[in-house]
Amino acid sequence: MKFYLATGSPRRQEIFRNFFSREYTVIPHRFTEADVPRVKNPVKMVKNITQGKLQSVLLGLSAEPYTVVAADTIVYYKHRVYGKPENEEDAYRMLADFSGHRIRVYTAVGVYSSQHSSMDFCVEKTIVHFRRIGEEEIKGYVRNPAILDMAGGFGIQHAAAFFIKKIDGDFFNVVGLPVFRTYRMLQNIIPGWKPDATFSER
Repeated sequence: MKFYLATGSPRRQEIFRNFFSREYTVIPHRFTEADVPRVKNPVKMVKNITQGKLQSVLLGLSAEPYTVVAADTIVYYKHRVYGKPENEEDAYRMLADFSGHRIRVYTAVGVYSSQHSSMDFCVEKTIVHFRRIGEEEIKGYVRNPAILDMAGGFGIQHAAAFFIKKIDGDFFNVVGLPVFRTYRMLQNIIPGWKPDATFSER
């Protein structure tokens, strides 16, 4: 089984490599979020974006058995969708908005299997509880250029963890790929499939 990842996110690639398969090919999707009509429902919006990413890569693939995985993550707070910040100032504004509040992180995952011409989608939600963050803390954090590639301008897997009191839901969903839901989808869509992950006993 050949896996394609329709994502440029190094974080999703790392999760996929660590939990699902060490062998995969990254295939750039030909889709822009501007192609998706803005909707108020964050679940519908993130699913529409993921569906667009997935479908944009299918036409160019060969007939050999393969599976494509696509995903998109958004942050939702006070009826607003927060994507990737445009610059350092935009990232500062986002974190200042989140300070002392709860936000919702939605990741949609789409899977297509050529074996049965079958496609499936899921949307996972995680609630993130931010403590109050000081102005200088935010200024120091947003100097990291890596945050410009992260929805909401923060990465829970590194120093932004100091800002977060707790989460309700899947940690990996906030990073960019919910492990349990993705695992279940791959099992359902690829009969007999098992992940590459190895388990050792001490």
